[in-house]
Amino acid sequence: MTDWVVRTTFDVDPDEATMDAWETALDERGVDGSLSRIPKLHQATMTVYLPISDMIKATCEGCDLAAEIIGRPPIGVETITEDEQQRRADEPTLPELMSAAEIAEELGVARQRVHQLRSTAAFPSPLAELRGGAIWDAAAVRKFAHDWERKPGRPRQSRRTAYRKPDGRLIDLTYLESRGVSLTQADIDRMPPEELDRILREYE
Repeated sequence: MTDWVVRTTFDVDPDEATMDAWETALDERGVDGSLSRIPKLHQATMTVYLPISDMIKATCEGCDLAAEIIGRPPIGVETITEDEQQRRADEPTLPELMSAAEIAEELGVARQRVHQLRSTAAFPSPLAELRGGAIWDAAAVRKFAHDWERKPGRPRQSRRTAYRKPDGRLIDLTYLESRGVSLTQADIDRMPPEELDRILREYE
């Protein structure tokens, strides 16, 4: 025998005393169930658990029971197995999130380019701005990636993956770019030593 979960929805917004009376009526009938309000929609739902072999019978019995207690016919009904009810309860409630670095990887661009794209109207707004940076809904980012029309530009010039300064220090340009810092050999030569040291300490 299958345990069915029958959830009926009613176009009524009961007060607390009425909810208590309905719950008492469920208890008196020996039915395992619960009630809830949806204030925003001015609706109420009744959920009952019925050990019945047939889904149609469970749906009819659940609807009849709820209508008898509430005093009006439902405006909607959903019948699922108790296993499905548990599966839904176990699903994560938060969407998949992405950081700027993960968006850069998704789009195949440098992280600096992500910050530039944020100023465009089509780019999704972040869900939150945290101390460690902004976070986005991954589904919204992937939709943007699907719709994004990249403007053609000059072919990207090949660049050295590393540069050894005259003082013997080896700068890994590829690694720095993967961290969102795009530097050329000329940039490094012009950069004050203390600024270069700060970047290397932060990203290496």
